Amino acid sequence: MCRFLFFLLTPLISFYGSGQDLILTGVIDGPITGGVPKAIEFYATANISDLSQYAFGVANDGGGTDGPEFVLSGTATMGDFIYVATESTEFNNFFGFSPDFISGFASVNGDDAIELFYDAGGTFGGAEIVIDVFGDINLDGTGQPWAYLDGWAYRRNGTGPDGSTFTLSHWKYSGINALDGETTNSESVSPFSTAGYLTSPDVVAITEFIVDPVGTDSNYEWIELYNYGDNSVDLTGWTLTDEDTDNATIGVASISAGGYLILAASKTDFESRWLGGIPDSRVLEISFTLTNTADEIILSDDGGNLVWSLAYGDDASTGFATFLGYNEDSNPNVYGSQASPGIDRSATDVSGTDGYQANSATLDSQAVTLGGDTGSPLAGAYDQPLPVELLSLSVREENGNSVINWQTAIEVNNLGFVMEKSMDGLTFHQVGFVEGHGNSNFLRSYSFIDEQFYQSSYYRLKQIDFDGTSITGKVLFLLKAEKRPFIVFPNPSTASIQIDSPVENFSMKIFDLTGQRISDQVTTITEAIQIIERLNTGTYLINIENQHFFSKQVIVRY
Repeated sequence: MCRFLFFLLTPLISFYGSGQDLILTGVIDGPITGGVPKAIEFYATANISDLSQYAFGVANDGGGTDGPEFVLSGTATMGDFIYVATESTEFNNFFGFSPDFISGFASVNGDDAIELFYDAGGTFGGAEIVIDVFGDINLDGTGQPWAYLDGWAYRRNGTGPDGSTFTLSHWKYSGINALDGETTNSESVSPFSTAGYLTSPDVVAITEFIVDPVGTDSNYEWIELYNYGDNSVDLTGWTLTDEDTDNATIGVASISAGGYLILAASKTDFESRWLGGIPDSRVLEISFTLTNTADEIILSDDGGNLVWSLAYGDDASTGFATFLGYNEDSNPNVYGSQASPGIDRSATDVSGTDGYQANSATLDSQAVTLGGDTGSPLAGAYDQPLPVELLSLSVREENGNSVINWQTAIEVNNLGFVMEKSMDGLTFHQVGFVEGHGNSNFLRSYSFIDEQFYQSSYYRLKQIDFDGTSITGKVLFLLKAEKRPFIVFPNPSTASIQIDSPVENFSMKIFDLTGQRISDQVTTITEAIQIIERLNTGTYLINIENQHFFSKQVIVRY
């Protein structure tokens, strides 16, 4: 897997003397009758010998500052969480532990802002300063995005203290009434993250992606995320966007520190191709399309904050890009570099604007050089090879025998093929073995002859790796009669065409070179001719399939 040199992000911290040692990390307006527990959470970032230098005040209903209302006391050790609640009984019932302080000044109503004050002398006689704040003290929170009625708000890792300026994006929010009907925090659908704040920021990067897999099936596109921080990161509600119309939300998911996560167009297809068909909880399905030629991938957290972004194009240079876009046909031309939207790019991207830097000549200070990666996802945790890329498979009768022919475009770790046969299409048995080419990037043709063909038979091809892993393909049926291959001619063509087909009805799928599906329908020879003749100038891939065969053909219209 790639070796990355990352430039860690500096936490957004405002310093006000030694007052930085305590920050405001959470607030809850509980669901129990009376709106309890009502509580505020603070976190000590250093040892504090005198907590009486700190006080908080609640700015009720947007009436502006009320100044320091409750002064803390005692001491704190670095890493301590401090809770101030309006009462103890229901707080304990809900959370399972007791608050550190009881004060009526903690009576927040889900629309109130909170200020944390610091006074080196501990007198709070007007010389105090605001070292942290939640909410806008001049606004009633009702209807505001930071409202927490019967819910909570919690500070994001690595942020704060923010001084007297409230930063909306530094907080996570449960949403209004998120705790309705709950009786304990541990059993809540949306629990308050007690003692959940960490001083190190959440740092997640896009490390690999594949935009142009062999063939034209966009189901094999995927994006790899890597958590190079110290915290497990909740990705629920994070989004993937580009500068055009793609906007996909990640479902319930988390990524452990030092861990990987795959966002795949098809979870099943990814696990089949890369993981030998083994399901993996680190693979999530998401609806996001990567354009083959040039596109952007922008990762944002659930608050809309930009986490990581990149753009890629047809840059042919290798070794100078931040991220590897592994291309299964061994053509390494889909790289991208990390960049925030707005940085100049030498090549125009698909949105029609110069939004990112060129991969081969990046000036991005956060760019990371890369080399030597084989493109295996999930940090190489699996050594499963790519399945054999089957271009065609057909069966026909010849001289009274069944002849099965197939072609491959790519073979990795391929021991060979087992030919299986069935009389009823349900129970199969092996009738032969054809040795594979191990590893190959060239077109390979294979054939198997069944001399025990009498009236009708079902055939199934099974590919086997050197480690014994096998993948079973589709079933073909042959009725004793002469069968011809499927041919479109002339090819290339500019006007009318003809089709020679063994059957009148078949399924035809047509793709352009970007993987966009142009046509997908069951059709007849006559209808297929009409569809193909209406195609614009260009190169297309046609997939033909029925119960006897399937075939992939490239046709050119000019």
